[in-house]
Amino acid sequence: MKHVLVLAFLLPLTAQAQLALFAMNGSTEVPIGATLDLGKVAAGDTFSVRIRLRNTGPSKVDITRFSADGTGFTLDRPSLPFPIAPGSAQDVLLSFNASIPALYSANLQVNTSANSVSAIVLATVVVGPVLTVFPACTGSDGPPASIDFGRVQAGQARLCNFYLRNASTQEMTIATFRVTGSGFQISTGPKAPFKIAAGDTTAFVITFSANAAGLYSGALAIEARTYVLTGAAFDTPLPKPLIEFDAGPIQSAQQRRLTMRLPTAASASVSGILNLGFLPDATLVADDPAIVFLATGTRSLPFSVSQGSTQILINSGTSALFQTGTSSGRIRACSVTSRPRASGSGIVGSVSRAAAQAWKTIFAASLAPCVAMCAPTDALDTELISGTQRGLRAAASWSGWVIAYGSPEVTSPRASNTSSCATATSSAIPPR
Repeated sequence: MKHVLVLAFLLPLTAQAQLALFAMNGSTEVPIGATLDLGKVAAGDTFSVRIRLRNTGPSKVDITRFSADGTGFTLDRPSLPFPIAPGSAQDVLLSFNASIPALYSANLQVNTSANSVSAIVLATVVVGPVLTVFPACTGSDGPPASIDFGRVQAGQARLCNFYLRNASTQEMTIATFRVTGSGFQISTGPKAPFKIAAGDTTAFVITFSANAAGLYSGALAIEARTYVLTGAAFDTPLPKPLIEFDAGPIQSAQQRRLTMRLPTAASASVSGILNLGFLPDATLVADDPAIVFLATGTRSLPFSVSQGSTQILINSGTSALFQTGTSSGRIRACSVTSRPRASGSGIVGSVSRAAAQAWKTIFAASLAPCVAMCAPTDALDTELISGTQRGLRAAASWSGWVIAYGSPEVTSPRASNTSSCATATSSAIPPR
């Protein structure tokens, strides 16, 4: 009799008919035969499956009945009647929920103007173990139920401790107990299958570790329940770049040399943009267009540093020449770095424009003293957003210095959590 049922499952009832009935497994259509077994469902949980009605005939069909008659079963479908054009399909959601352990069944019935299709849907409600998550991880009942491992430095590990408790009055057998997903693994705990006595608990540990920065996702399956695992890995923060200029008094109409270096070796290869800005002393002067980098005639140059190095290359060179201009005021140089987002198995998601805007807002708030004269808001916005669209992750490594010339006033350094600005004062330029 079991062999007959298996064959019935493999042969769709919709053969020779205009309407075909499928259960969706991701994007794959699995024909529904005489029975559709949803398997084990934990007591109190909701299990859902997408059902697809496909019109395989040459003419339109009208769905006049579509029901799932049985305790705990519900259908989310369009109002009846509804049409399905030739070659088209309509998806609906079949859900099941029950709290009392038992075998449940429902009659899935579809009546159309062309033919009728029916199947028996089965679900077995079981009492599952109670899972407790200890800090530093956090859990959510969802749906879907999830466990977040938080942010971890790439190459380091985050261990999360769990308890499984058998809250029933009978011994419980755990036949399904596994973790999937890159970066996640059970480091300590029992091997399935194992038993938990009534009222007892079993401890286990899951480790999250990733070698590359990115967002990671996995799954913890315990009997009839699956928990989504999430974690984020970030690169080792870079030290703030030191932006320095050659020695000597700063005067107008000069060509000065600028260099950049790191106080310690870079933990990863990064690149970015070095910007010049100018704040004139006189209110009648809005800007001095002569203040530019000589290599490009602009106020921006790319820079890069290799992993393990402290030397920062500016426009592929060890330094950059710039003109001081002829107006009295302050020149400021500052930099923003970005590093390529790692790719590989297990990394999911992407940085959206909203996330880029969030980065811009954070930078604008914390780095306003350094950014104000170096990069217009639009330029900062464009750099961050275009960077994230290319899969770059902005790194909080801003640095800058100010040189004041043409005025005896000393400009004081401005403190910031993520930027550093040094100042230098020159003798005043004689009036002309």
